[in-house]
Amino acid sequence: LIAGTGRIAHTGPLFRELRLLKIIDLLQYQLLLILHDFLHGFLPCPLARRFRLYQPARNVRGNLHFCEIVQTDSGDRLPNYKHRNYILFNLFSQAPRVWNRIVTPLIPDIRDIPPSKSLFKKSVKFIFVDSY
Repeated sequence: LIAGTGRIAHTGPLFRELRLLKIIDLLQYQLLLILHDFLHGFLPCPLARRFRLYQPARNVRGNLHFCEIVQTDSGDRLPNYKHRNYILFNLFSQAPRVWNRIVTPLIPDIRDIPPSKSLFKKSVKFIFVDSY
């Protein structure tokens, strides 16, 4: 309809041409922006307490990352993890996984992450759009 393609055509090339993110990528993109705010101290305290940087005490074979973002135990009442939807859409369990899967392999040193949010947004959006 928009690009003159048929209704059953693949959407990947269309999203790439228009530089749009798919819904799942848009959710992951927002999670990465939240963690970027955490790294630079712009996240509100109640949310920032839920994350911490993990730095291994020594170099272990197979450990390729300088540091990773992991979920902390905040001492709050633990949620019921029996429900699959809670695990899939929980900010505090998904955000570190998305960060460690997408950003850490590309930028292994946490000090190399751009401090500018707009530059980080452009680079992450390019990563998503380039994968289509």
